Parts: sequence; C-alpha cells; structure tokens
Amino acid sequence: PIWAVENNWLVQTQSLYTPFTRGSSQNLTMRASLEPFPDLRIELTANRTTSLNKSEFFRWNTAAQEYERQSPTEMGSFSISIISWKTAFKKENKEDHMSEVFEQFLNNRASISARLGADNPYSTGINPLTGYADGYGKTSQEVLIPAFLAAYQGKNADNHSMSLFPAVPMPNWRITYDGLTKYKKIAKRFKTVALGHTYRSTYSLGGYQTNLNWDADGDGFADNIRNVSLDFESKYQIGTVQISEQFSPLISVDVVWAGKRNLSTKVEYKKDRTLSLSLANTQ
Repeated sequence: PIWAVENNWLVQTQSLYTPFTRGSSQNLTMRASLEPFPDLRIELTANRTTSLNKSEFFRWNTAAQEYERQSPTEMGSFSISIISWKTAFKKENKEDHMSEVFEQFLNNRASISARLGADNPYSTGINPLTGYADGYGKTSQEVLIPAFLAAYQGKNADNHSMSLFPAVPMPNWRITYDGLTKYKKIAKRFKTVALGHTYRSTYSLGGYQTNLNWDADGDGFADNIRNVSLDFESKYQIGTVQISEQFSPLISVDVVWAGKRNLSTKVEYKKDRTLSLSLANTQ
C-alpha cells in the first residue's frame, strides 16, 4: 500500500473497513532418476508446498497525520514430503492396546519443552512439579508438533528440528526391477516379470492463521504473553497437523506368462496410514 499513498490514491479517513490483501504460493518439486545397475530403476521425488494470504487494515490516523497498519493477519497451508517408514510397521501391544510410538510421542514432550525453554529468555526454567519448562507445558502447540513429528519419523527428540514448517523436503521413491527374465528358468515360464515398490509420506498443516494475541519484540519472542494454560502464546493458531503415508504398493509382482495367449497376472500388497494431531482439543 505504500505506492498507493505516494500516488495519493487513498482517502484520508478512518472509516475504511475493507482490508488490504495479498496472496502467494510456492511449490518446490525435485526429481531424480537412478539406475544403479541394468533393469533396476529408482525414481526420487521431493515436494514442498506453501500457500499464504496476508491481510491488514491500512487506515488514516488523524492524530498522527499518517497512515498506519492495523490488525495484520496471515492465513495459509503447508505440506512437505518426509520419511516416516521407521515406525510404519510398529504395532499396538495386544494386552493393553497401547502404541509404542504414541508413548514415545508423549515422552518426547519433556525434551522438546526443555529445549524451547532454554532458548526463550522469558522462561524461568524447568518446573520440578511438572517436569516441563515454564511457558511450554505438555499441551503447548510449540511442544506437541515437534514431539509428534520426531516420534512418528522415528527420530531423537533431543536433536530433532523444532520448526513447525520444515525447510528441506525428504525424497520419496518408486523402485522397479524387470530383469528376472534374464534367468533361464524364469524365462521359460514368463515373458516379463516386473517387481515394484512405491513409498510416499507427507506432513501437512491443513490451515493456520496469525494469533492476534502474539506480539513479538526485537528478539523474536513474545513479551511473556501467556494463554489460559500459562503457556506462551504461539505465533500461529494451528487446528490440525497430519502425516499421510502410503506404501502403494509395498510390493507388486506383474508378470506376463509365456505362451501364445499372453496371459498376465498382477499381485500387489498395499499399506497406508493417516495420523492426525488435533490442537483444538489435544487429541
């Protein structure tokens, strides 16, 4: 809006109720193809997608005799490719139906909380009664999301990134091999034999928006602003984060039988899971 002021396009009034808005999106896609040896092909793909809409009121302040920005807000969505296969095949305990990975997620919270508290000059240290850093309790959004990501990616929470928006996408892959017919015994029965495997995993924020209660000072931290749980206010309000993982397929066998009829057979085994963490009601 600065150029609009410089060109005298704006009315000098406080009764402007339509916000100035602007939107942007970024889509990063990286691909690579490898062939370590003949007939084996590996295709790697990594993605990172962001969408952001900003709005604010740009009104005339009669007392100051200048325009000022009011109520700046941001709304957006985010997704990035990750690798979470380390925990894909871990099962619940049949006796008490507890998940080992979920228990790790709960345990990760204390480690993430301590690291966040150590970085924030407004935090007074670890509360001996709760085991969590001041301002970063067990239901704090800043604590839950990194703890969730570390647990379900099978990583150590002590050195896992605490960013809610990871910068570097991890490669997912598709692997195919069709060299089995080089062996005579297999070639007698089949014209072609193709083995396949595909893996995809995505971490996404369905939607987030600016927390109007958050107001950063020069060092990037809010001035000791707390919510009703006495946790520090987060910069963004996030409703749900999600990990979506597919082995599509985990393994597939596609063959064409030898003979004049060209009969074909395909067998594949697929596996997928979707993990959602709700910040609205901490489920």
